[in-house]
Amino acid sequence: MSAKLPLPAPVVHPRSSCSVSLCELTAKLFFSCPDTEAAFFSCESVKNFKQQLVTQQLPKGAIIVLDAEVSKKLFFLRSGIARVFYYNAEGKDVTSWFISENEFFLPAVKEARAADSLEYMEMLEKAEVVALCVHQLEALYQEHTELNLFGRLLKEKMLARCEERIRFLQIPKAQDRFRDFERRHTALSSRVPLKYIASFLSLTPSTLSRLRASPSL
Repeated sequence: MSAKLPLPAPVVHPRSSCSVSLCELTAKLFFSCPDTEAAFFSCESVKNFKQQLVTQQLPKGAIIVLDAEVSKKLFFLRSGIARVFYYNAEGKDVTSWFISENEFFLPAVKEARAADSLEYMEMLEKAEVVALCVHQLEALYQEHTELNLFGRLLKEKMLARCEERIRFLQIPKAQDRFRDFERRHTALSSRVPLKYIASFLSLTPSTLSRLRASPSL
């Protein structure tokens, strides 16, 4: 009987980028998480990325002007909660989005805004905000091609949020809009003032109060 040949050593393949989530990449790039598995990011690319980040501790009520034409920035909330709003043609404050912990926001260019007005970000709680200039981010993509994976996943996330907002605005009944909001953003109800949720839902505060009190919901 011939001797058995030894089995070949197993081949260890690097982790496929297709199996990586935006949450994992965010932990690696925006937090100090050395144990996070993201082997396709070099130490140099992570270091250079973090050197471009500007972190601010902002009190409740602080407002950031989001002027994409002057300096377009990507924002990330490490902690706290904020709302994005603009002023419509009548000068009314309209809430267009909410941002909570571990979420990104990229201001829209003028052509994509809901009105010919600047957008603003208001802190509804004490917050830690991280900002990165988009032109610096694009330079990082050029210098470290592996960072393009983060950019692709981020764009997919932002596109999904835009699609969710469009679908949400197409819900005709106020009761159904409120039910959908409660289902998708349960935690916001206890942290965001009623008037801002009402504005986001295109409702009056009194109508929203009535809907919240309805036993059918």
